[in-house]
Amino acid sequence: MEETRNIITGTLDDFVTNYIIDSDYNKSKRETYQFYKEIMHSKSEMPLGIGQFGKQFKEYFDEDRSNNAKEWCNIDFKRPIQTKMNYHIIQFHSQMKKKDTK
Repeated sequence: MEETRNIITGTLDDFVTNYIIDSDYNKSKRETYQFYKEIMHSKSEMPLGIGQFGKQFKEYFDEDRSNNAKEWCNIDFKRPIQTKMNYHIIQFHSQMKKKDTK
């Protein structure tokens, strides 16, 4: 159990360190989770569920509610540089996702 928690924490720590930057603006929780899933899929890793993600992510950032939208405060996304290989991996995962929903 402790080993699983360390893996989850390490994976999320990597995401926060490498893909989230400080900002003067907020990002919606939904948008942030979608970005997180996109990154995890591009790395062929299984993303946390939205509840588990939120529970862990709030250890790093403050949350707020604005106009009935839940937001993470003062963050922005650091998108990876798109390489040809990276592009094909993302496209592959996107196509697989579409097949799963049919």
